[in-house]
Amino acid sequence: NKATDEQVKDMCKWSCRQMMTRLSNHAIELAGDQKNMQIPMPKEMGDLRSVSTNLRQAATESGSHVTSTTEGIAKQVEARLGSTIGGLVSRVGGLAADASGFAGQKIYGGLADQLDGILDKLDRTFSKLGAELCASKKSDMIEVFRDVIEKGTFRDALSLVRGPKFDFAGPSDAVTKEFFHTSRDLLVERLALIVQADVNKMNVVVLWDGLVDKVNASNQALTSVMGTQPKEPIKLDINLYIVNQVLDKLCEAMKVREGEIRKAPKSEELPPTFALCFSREPIDSKAYEQFCKDIAVDLNTTTTHI
Repeated sequence: NKATDEQVKDMCKWSCRQMMTRLSNHAIELAGDQKNMQIPMPKEMGDLRSVSTNLRQAATESGSHVTSTTEGIAKQVEARLGSTIGGLVSRVGGLAADASGFAGQKIYGGLADQLDGILDKLDRTFSKLGAELCASKKSDMIEVFRDVIEKGTFRDALSLVRGPKFDFAGPSDAVTKEFFHTSRDLLVERLALIVQADVNKMNVVVLWDGLVDKVNASNQALTSVMGTQPKEPIKLDINLYIVNQVLDKLCEAMKVREGEIRKAPKSEELPPTFALCFSREPIDSKAYEQFCKDIAVDLNTTTTHI
């Protein structure tokens, strides 16, 4: 006898949870390797680079002769931007740490060199953050995903598993897409809590926050020099940026792996129900009976909650 629609939906919803658990474990495991978790620098990096450009333009316009007015503004820039370079650059190492003595003929060019040095250092090291975070918080991240997966609704699970027309013509990453669409906000909230302390300890993050504050202040002084309109302050919660970028990378890896599993669902070490749901075979009442037995067993992979 054919299984009822509700029975099939229950089986597919369970299979969605099983799929997500396997995919998230797989992605988090890969994320500890830097080559799989290279977080790009924020787009605000361009705003910081523009400050360097403006500094060099100011240096050009100042020329070899420095007036008392120019020198006064230069000292304002040095006090706001140069002090943070001198104080923070030593935290990442490998750069000249002395930002003093620039007031005068070449202050703008000197500050631009220092700023470029820090930004280059940030650019080289920022991509390591995600992998380091995933490696240190691996077990916590797995637990967060398991809990969020259990709470996931997986709306219309049948079409997610077998396609909108039940013809398996749907996207090969449908379950992953649905999970992140409905659960991303909760994932961000939960992950931000567990990584906050580690993120706060990262030197690059400390450097970024301090640099942004000083650059925002220095832009005001540069506006006086260049005679341009004031720039909008750079605003970015670096902690949430990192969490969202980590989730983006995990989502990408999970989408790829879902497509692979769909091609060979029987290769997964899971009860027959999983392979059956992701196959083209009809689901009958005997399969549902077997499913009820399967979910009564502790699989050590995810909750048995339907």
